[in-house]
Amino acid sequence: MSTPQHPHSGHRARLRARFLRSGLADFDAHNVLELLLFYAIPRSDTNLTAHALLSRFGSVDETLRADHAALCEARGVGDGVARFLRGFHAFSEFALKRREPRVTYTGADTLGQHFCSILSEKSEGIAVAFFDNDHGMIREYFPEVSDIHSPHFSMTDILTNALLSNAPLCAVAHVHADGLALPLGEDLDITRLLRGTLEAGGVHLLEHFIVSSERYTTLLYRYSGQGPINRNALEAVIDPRERTALSEFLALAGIRADADALLLTYGSLYRLVTAPIGRHRHEGLDERLTALLSLVAATDTYRAAERDVPPATSSEALGKHLIDRFRALSKEQVLLLLFDAEGRHISTRTVGTGSVGEASVSSRLLAENALFSGARQAVLAHNHPNGSCDPSAEDTDITAHIGRALGGIGVELLRHYIIAGERFFIIP
Repeated sequence: MSTPQHPHSGHRARLRARFLRSGLADFDAHNVLELLLFYAIPRSDTNLTAHALLSRFGSVDETLRADHAALCEARGVGDGVARFLRGFHAFSEFALKRREPRVTYTGADTLGQHFCSILSEKSEGIAVAFFDNDHGMIREYFPEVSDIHSPHFSMTDILTNALLSNAPLCAVAHVHADGLALPLGEDLDITRLLRGTLEAGGVHLLEHFIVSSERYTTLLYRYSGQGPINRNALEAVIDPRERTALSEFLALAGIRADADALLLTYGSLYRLVTAPIGRHRHEGLDERLTALLSLVAATDTYRAAERDVPPATSSEALGKHLIDRFRALSKEQVLLLLFDAEGRHISTRTVGTGSVGEASVSSRLLAENALFSGARQAVLAHNHPNGSCDPSAEDTDITAHIGRALGGIGVELLRHYIIAGERFFIIP
């Protein structure tokens, strides 16, 4: 007779798979703590310990803020578990504050000079740069094939990497080994095919450059540019503080992985912990490591949502709350915060991803959310991952447009926050 399977058999794998599939949005607090405890308690049941922590501290946020001694007083929590939870909190605080200002390219000349700086010493090679909607560089990618005319050159590979990077824009450059930055007929054909492939996947090709002998030519708009070239190549450098923090964190979680290789692949600690799950899978990371890295940003966002939202009348306190809500996001997101007539918070809705002016963030959607909630006041907020708080003309125009739409159903739009790193700007 076969032995009956334990009712909780496979629970860890199922819970981890659920998180990797849909994030923490629908998780109860004890399930979030269970996911974390899997790394501190390798084999035993973590459910009772998770409930004991919640019973004592009340939330995931307060649990991770608790000191070592207080954690050890909870049922099932020993020194090792307390050290892991404190270490997870410390690593999250360190990693998510490592956001570096993104390099922004405002025209073909600066971007062409950049490609010259990284390709002009090569006799052959291809470079691809991915950008956010504000033309801030997200990451660079160097396909293994070195010739854009090679039968192994894959436009699908470039599109795949753009989607994995959440990049709506990209630019491509390749070297002409003959020393002449002049387009051939096949270069123009490749440019047209590349643009079509990318745009079919929702990615806009900014430009395709030919680089040769410290000069470049643009193909998409057919003009050339010469002049002083910036020779400072962007070299990958590992910050020793990031190496130490990541190595210690991985050891604390009982995971063997090369910290240097991870930092070189992703570019920085912040990019590593905020990368999409699909990017981790694309890089070949196993599920335990993928889940651990993804939990850093996901848990931070979950914790921010647990905290009480300040009243609508406290513009400064609300701005600081929104900084916490957005700090783990490496892509643009739009929030609608709804309040009653006295300014008390009712709910916060995610109403779009990407630029606030994109079609996906419609005034109708915002008005429907406000109407069905019974709100009388609203606050709009979105982030600028490029690090600039300056509002665009589109930001200002859409604020006025949404204000009119909400006003039509009796809801006052109080203000619109732009969040960038640790700062915010208010559009009244």
